[in-house]
Amino acid sequence: MSHTVRCARSLDYVPFITPCYAATRTLDPQMPRYARAAGRASDVWALGCILYEMCTLKHAFESDNLLGLVFKIVSEEVPPIPDRYGDEVRDLTAELLCKDPSKRPTARQILSRPCVRAALKRLADSSGAVGGKISRPRLDTTSARHAYQ
Repeated sequence: MSHTVRCARSLDYVPFITPCYAATRTLDPQMPRYARAAGRASDVWALGCILYEMCTLKHAFESDNLLGLVFKIVSEEVPPIPDRYGDEVRDLTAELLCKDPSKRPTARQILSRPCVRAALKRLADSSGAVGGKISRPRLDTTSARHAYQ
């Protein structure tokens, strides 16, 4: 773990990036290498790509080749998600996919959104969580141990 932290803090560290979910900052060759490293804003961008894909069943940006994909991510706007998801989800998706990383919401801001809180509550209620809170599942090590014997 300490090696991972050291690498992440290193200026030479360049994380592996899945192009369809890569944030604009990580793809911009004009940015210094250290500034292109993935961070919280890049994670929020990736979340926006995933939310967009869940709502539309297609990638936010598509191209036949990597160069075309990078060009689209950096220069094109994402088409809005379908109206059936409502203004809150459509606005959230647009904010998550904002080209300017400083204008993307933080995780705390995302989790405080009424549409996100309502979805989390539905998830907690359907999972049988006590008091509306989702608990971390416990790993059953006994069954895993027996599988290798």
